[in-house]
Amino acid sequence: MPAGASVEPDAVLPVVLDDDPAVVAGAYAAGDVAYDDLAAVVHEVSPRVTDLALRVRALDDVLLLHAGGVCDAAGRTALIVGPSGAGKTTAVRRLAPRFGYVSDETIPVADDLSITPYPKPFSVLDRRDRWKSQHAPDDLGAGPTPAAARAAAIVVLDRRPEQVGVEVEELDPLEAIGLLAAQCAFLAARPFPLRRLAALVDAAGPVRRVRYAEADDLAPLIEQWLEPVVELVETPAPTSVVEPTSVVEPASSVVELVETPAPRSQPEAPTYRLAPFHDLHVAPDGRAALLRGDQYLVTSPEAGAVLAHAYEQGSVTSAGAAAALEWVGCLSSTSASEVAASIVQQLADLGILIPGDQHASGV
Repeated sequence: MPAGASVEPDAVLPVVLDDDPAVVAGAYAAGDVAYDDLAAVVHEVSPRVTDLALRVRALDDVLLLHAGGVCDAAGRTALIVGPSGAGKTTAVRRLAPRFGYVSDETIPVADDLSITPYPKPFSVLDRRDRWKSQHAPDDLGAGPTPAAARAAAIVVLDRRPEQVGVEVEELDPLEAIGLLAAQCAFLAARPFPLRRLAALVDAAGPVRRVRYAEADDLAPLIEQWLEPVVELVETPAPTSVVEPTSVVEPASSVVELVETPAPRSQPEAPTYRLAPFHDLHVAPDGRAALLRGDQYLVTSPEAGAVLAHAYEQGSVTSAGAAAALEWVGCLSSTSASEVAASIVQQLADLGILIPGDQHASGV
């Protein structure tokens, strides 16, 4: 940058450190970081800067994962995912001296898996008071931050102090999508979020849940998972994804629908349409994932076929649902009608289907 050149900031965070209670109270009421204690100021500045950075990046078309990250020399990055308190900062802090440091808090991931590093200071609760102190990565011996990085592995932390050894579980892809959705900021602002999370899981997965006691035990696994894999594979068939009908808040929970109900007699149901939702993703095995409200729902393949039919046709009846089940090979014609009626009723009871036809739905 030329000397004397000015740069317009993307965001500004006012900070006030003053021993006058009136000054502090006024600044705090205005939304500033305001205290009479330097430790308190430092404690709050870090998360507030991160929040501002997220809001700036929310304008970009990337997934904003609440995750830490370490990488190898080539920038291949392990995304370390978990809610607040799961031990991300501790794990990244212990791993960073052995790897490159990407972030301990937030990682923006683009559709091509490229990552913009966010090497913020480590926020560590190492004081006797309630304030976290900030430690520069270099002071803790963290490895270098790469100029360019790429998602290559995804690890979900499950720290258990009583755990003996390390236990690794490869997650079902739809379960993994739900866990990642709950850790994405501004998810509802992204077009096709489930499709994009599914693509991330497919390219950087499998997503592994790791039960462990000590963060140092993670290092050999991370090293192994970041090793490049060179093999010839067939291009997988694209998954079926439909466009959203409305935008709602991001997911914060996973709700598993019950298994396919046993056939039972039921009168013909009325015409239904899909209630407003944000995204619908049908996996290769026929199960469907639906993002709506504060829920991420996973269905059986049979219910997935009914939802796909409801979207494609604009509405669904029990007869139409039965035809869809027969067409995808879920059930024989002798049982499809009874099972379809039960599935439609179950989806209606959950509020996923609502009375009406395609004209009322606006699809």
